[in-house]
Amino acid sequence: MARASRLASIVLIMSITSIHAHCAHRLLALATRSVHVAGRL
Repeated sequence: MARASRLASIVLIMSITSIHAHCAHRLLALATRSVHVAGRL
């Protein structure tokens, strides 16, 4: 039972990650850009 719930949570996390992968990539690029700007200051 615990193994099944763990597997279900892993599948859910993977699906959410795949759905938000593009958005997360844009967010990461924005974060790195802001870090570079903060480094200049």
